[in-house]
Amino acid sequence: MKISWQQLQRLTSFLLCCIPVKTDKELVFVQAVWRHGDRAPLGYPYPEDPYNETAWPRGWSQLTNLGMQQMYELGTFFRQRYNNLINQNYVDEEVGIFFSNSDRTANSAQAFAFGFYPAQGSFQWQEGNSWQPTPLRQGSDLVNSSSPSLEAIGGYRPRSFNQNVYIFVPLCGRCSHVQE
Repeated sequence: MKISWQQLQRLTSFLLCCIPVKTDKELVFVQAVWRHGDRAPLGYPYPEDPYNETAWPRGWSQLTNLGMQQMYELGTFFRQRYNNLINQNYVDEEVGIFFSNSDRTANSAQAFAFGFYPAQGSFQWQEGNSWQPTPLRQGSDLVNSSSPSLEAIGGYRPRSFNQNVYIFVPLCGRCSHVQE
């Protein structure tokens, strides 16, 4: 059974938050990877399912309100955990928030950023509103960038994936886009 790297990208929705830290403490870098928050089903779970798309206001496979809340809370958790190690407001050189190519991961990244960087002080651009725009990057921007580190690993990614494909296929269950 072979699955291409592109199929893996479609199968794995993730967020990536890299936090290099400027401090005299021990921590110098944090990298965290997680899936999107709670989402609607990818489609009808079984024939004649009484819960059609109207049961999911944002549509099939989209983030639910619960999923947005989960990601917001994850952002506040990271803020509390690393509060003394990073700036209170977004600094481009300090944090990168990446998401894969799907609406649900983009929305998850936005909700995470809202919890991680609530607007404060001069960054609060609208009274009573603690949301501030935070730059997000699509994961493919990172993977496709020209980097000596990426060039050094060369064919490692496909080889590693092929060695571990047996882990991903069972996790995918009945995904229609996985072909054996």
